[in-house]
Amino acid sequence: MKHFTIFTLKFLFLTMFLGVIISNVFGQNTTITDNESYTADNSAVLDVYSTNKGLLIPRLTNTQMNNITTPAAGLLIYNINDHAYYFYSGSAWLPVSGGQLFQNIGDSVFYLSGDKTKMGIGTSTPMSRLSVQGSSSSPDDPLFDVKNSKGDVIFAVYENEVRVNFVEDSAKAQKGGFAVGGLTSGKADPTDYMRITPDSVRFYIDDSSTKALKGGFAVGGLTSGKAVANKYFILNSDSARIYHKTGAKAQKGGFAVGGLTGGKSVPENYLTVERDSSRIYVNNSTKGLKGGFAVGGLTSGKAGSVRFLSLTPDNYFIGDSAGLNTTTGIYNSFIGHQAGLENIDGSKNIFIGYRAGLNNINGQENIFMGFKAGSTSQFGNWNTFLGFEAGLNNTGSDNTFIGYQAGRDHTSQGGNVYIGSKAGAEATQGEQNVYIGESTGLKTTTGKANVFIGFECGKLNSTGTKNVFMGYQSGVSNTDGSSNVFIGDSVGVSNQGGDKNIFIGNYAGQENTYGNSNIYIGYQAGALETGSQNLFIGNYAGMNNTTGQNLFLGEYAGTENTSGTRNTFVGFFAGSENQTGQLNSYFGQFAGRNNLGDRNTMIGYWAGGLNTTGEHNTFLGWRAGQNTGTAAYNVHLGYQAGEASSGNYNVYVGYQAGMSNTGSNKLIIGNNSTSKLIYGDFSAETITFNGNVGINNDNPAYNLDISDANATISLNGYRIGRLTGGTGIDNDIVPYGGSSQAFDLGNNTSTEHWDDVVALEYVTYTKGQQLKSAEKINIDINLLEELEPVHYQSDDSKGGKLKYGLTIESLLKVAPAAVVTTDTDFDPERNIYVTTKTENPGINYDAMIPVVVSLMQQQQKTIQQQAEQIKTNSQQIEELKKANKELRDLIESLK
Repeated sequence: MKHFTIFTLKFLFLTMFLGVIISNVFGQNTTITDNESYTADNSAVLDVYSTNKGLLIPRLTNTQMNNITTPAAGLLIYNINDHAYYFYSGSAWLPVSGGQLFQNIGDSVFYLSGDKTKMGIGTSTPMSRLSVQGSSSSPDDPLFDVKNSKGDVIFAVYENEVRVNFVEDSAKAQKGGFAVGGLTSGKADPTDYMRITPDSVRFYIDDSSTKALKGGFAVGGLTSGKAVANKYFILNSDSARIYHKTGAKAQKGGFAVGGLTGGKSVPENYLTVERDSSRIYVNNSTKGLKGGFAVGGLTSGKAGSVRFLSLTPDNYFIGDSAGLNTTTGIYNSFIGHQAGLENIDGSKNIFIGYRAGLNNINGQENIFMGFKAGSTSQFGNWNTFLGFEAGLNNTGSDNTFIGYQAGRDHTSQGGNVYIGSKAGAEATQGEQNVYIGESTGLKTTTGKANVFIGFECGKLNSTGTKNVFMGYQSGVSNTDGSSNVFIGDSVGVSNQGGDKNIFIGNYAGQENTYGNSNIYIGYQAGALETGSQNLFIGNYAGMNNTTGQNLFLGEYAGTENTSGTRNTFVGFFAGSENQTGQLNSYFGQFAGRNNLGDRNTMIGYWAGGLNTTGEHNTFLGWRAGQNTGTAAYNVHLGYQAGEASSGNYNVYVGYQAGMSNTGSNKLIIGNNSTSKLIYGDFSAETITFNGNVGINNDNPAYNLDISDANATISLNGYRIGRLTGGTGIDNDIVPYGGSSQAFDLGNNTSTEHWDDVVALEYVTYTKGQQLKSAEKINIDINLLEELEPVHYQSDDSKGGKLKYGLTIESLLKVAPAAVVTTDTDFDPERNIYVTTKTENPGINYDAMIPVVVSLMQQQQKTIQQQAEQIKTNSQQIEELKKANKELRDLIESLK
């Protein structure tokens, strides 16, 4: 057996293949077949024959086909994108046949197949599936027209316009006008999208469509070349738009919808869209909605159409069902989906936006603009709502709400102005309020006559009335506080129920919650204040105050005061360090700056400025008592009076009087720091006059110089004096101790003076005697009512004057010792005092003074006890009020 190698087999196969090729090349016919008995056709250079196989030529994509370099004319390929054979014509790739592009269905319907196939009439470069291009030689001829059986042009497309005509006296229903519709599946009637009839022009849009502008209706004008067409009129589910372009001539330069009249007269235009204008004409002779212009959309089945546009001489309604139920209402303009849907006889309203004024029935002269603006309002009048859900739930009248959800929850009442995002958004029944700014007056329920201007001003205000809040978050926490004025950044931000407060300045009254009747003016004035009845004016004035009844005027005046009350600080840094001191009065720059005590009066620059804990001081003058440390109970009057002194109970009067004194209980009157015109020691009960003393004498020549004709000196109640014209005393005064209880008056001559002259009434107790035998008067306070005050007329001998007094009978019940029933005279013969009973009792009113003092002391004690009880009761009432509020807050939180 003979074996062939692989190389031998390959060589044999190649030799046979080349033989076949060579024989075919030089033959007249070439056959490719799998049937050896088949004979090639003599007319074909190449004859491919098979009964069960085909021929495959190169299969290319569009890109690959177009990338062939210099293709030969007649080159053939199969385009796998268009699923068609293409050949190169020498200038372009063309489909081999129309088998794939046009197909027959039945006997008469053809359609163009293929994703990107186009047909051109009058153009070899169509821009769409079907493009018709006019001829410049006949520009007035129509590009395309449709005529009726009478030869009338129903639809025509010209170089610069499209005309749709219909016969006005033609048949009824849909066939009597012009309609553009969409085919439904099956054999159902088409759905109309545009209808033109003798009495109306209507456009309907399929709401279910979600595709951009292609889901509506558009009218446009072509530009030269391949540019996108200009759109002149567009209707889709979300808008209706009309565009025009300047520069065109006459009516042919736009778009017109009209009605044919009888005969061959010019048709009447109802809608024209030109490059210089867009116009809609209404037949005024026709009544009701049919006499205007309407655009609507058909529903499925035989239901009525949905109206999108209704324009009449009385009302303009644009949008799905806008103003649909209006019957007698006139002069309304509603734009938007269901805008003014339920309106019946409301007039002079403007509603713009989705469901704006949806439920208005007969409200008059309202302006609602925005998504659901005034949607719930039914009967309100004279309202203006602008913004998303502005005035959404309003039922009141005469309100102005502008901004996102401004006045959203407002129901009844009126006269409100809310401007800003969420301004008064949750306010329900407020009236005569003015809110301007985001979230201002957000929570108002019944509050009225408030003015809030600024971000979140009065945000939580519920029932508070007659407040004025201006500035960032001014009065943001106020709930029921009323008659407050807050102006500035974060002013009164914690106020909840405080009334009658005036806070002006950034952060003024910041922590006040329930304090009333306060006035704070200045940056952080009363910032931490929680009390009442305070007046703070100046930056940081009373910033830390927590109590009431203080007056601080000036920058930093009383800035550290916490619980101190009834203080008056006026001046830069006046009383600035005071914390708990009370009943102080400081006037002047730095007056009482560091003092922490009580009941001080400091007036002047730095007056008492460095006094720390002193109390009951009175400093008046420039730096008076400035550096007195803890000194107390002092009176310093004058420039630098007692400036560096440190003692207590001192009285310094004059320029630099007692300036450096360190003692206590001193009296210094002078005009410099060293000399003392008058010096006294209160503890020793001494006084020194460093000079002559004149009485009624401006220039005393003696230590005591009295210049008066009737001058009198009283010594422990005994008076002596110089009397002019007296008898027997020679006008001299000579004290003489003739007895232990009397004076001798006259001169030294025994025959010319009076011996032992005494007064009828005199004090019988000396100091020593009082210490041994005196007893405190203790008269029952209830006996005070027994006294009978009277007035009477004195007899003629005493002038007949009106007198006041007490009845002796009533005085005997209360203070019998004050009734004079005896008369004591000195008997010189027996040298004794003789007491006899008086014929007419009298009253010693001087003796009544201690009685009255005793009764007043008892009454004062009673008053103090009652005051303490009132104070206790007031504290208990405040605690009850606080507990009551906490209980109310708890109840509110549980609702």
